[in-house]
Amino acid sequence: MYVALCDQRSESRPIRKRVSGIPWKLAACPMTYFSINRAERGYVAAWPTKGQIYFAWLDKDGAVLPPGEIRAPGTAGMRTGVVALSAPDGTALIAWKNQSKDALRWQLYDAKGKPEGEPGSANSAGSGAAAVAMSDGRFLVFP
Repeated sequence: MYVALCDQRSESRPIRKRVSGIPWKLAACPMTYFSINRAERGYVAAWPTKGQIYFAWLDKDGAVLPPGEIRAPGTAGMRTGVVALSAPDGTALIAWKNQSKDALRWQLYDAKGKPEGEPGSANSAGSGAAAVAMSDGRFLVFP
């Protein structure tokens, strides 16, 4: 998995960085949904690989920040929603749609990438995942 960042105000070439080290050989198009949003230190991004959800914090140039690529506890199928959000204190919410169970699942992480509590889950039809980061540092998940 790579990220390409470009400044729409300039004519410079996009910055392209590898964000995942998980090898994946397959004879098909692996395109699916992913998420990248601004975070205090740059960005937070989430994506599925081999049906497993991963995420990482990235600096402003797209380089993976410590602790690196993190495997979330959930799985997702092709064409299913994934959300990555970060609060001002550096905590993150990773949410994903598990189509086979008609459920939206999520996990909170502290600023060091450690899970906070158990994963959450709510019944949810469809394939999308949606959430927002509130100004007070809480997250709102829309099942």
